[in-house]
Amino acid sequence: EAGPSELELAASCNPFSEMVTITAVADPLPRQLAVYDLSGRLIRSLGNGRNEGVFLWDGSDASGEEVPPGTYLIRAASAGRLASLRLVKL
Repeated sequence: EAGPSELELAASCNPFSEMVTITAVADPLPRQLAVYDLSGRLIRSLGNGRNEGVFLWDGSDASGEEVPPGTYLIRAASAGRLASLRLVKL
């Protein structure tokens, strides 16, 4: 379990095809995650209203269009700490 100086991200299934659950472990928890493609372009921000550290991504961009299969980076920041997670969409 992460202590107060750590920020960790984990995915429920990787690679994924339709939906992935991303869990953040930190204190405090990040309020949102950012999804980037490998060129560094922001694809979508994932918010979490209750801020319990669980975020869902359905593989779509900010306009609701499905993104193509490939590798994406999930990034989080909390209290000056950064974490990233590489996800593969099939």
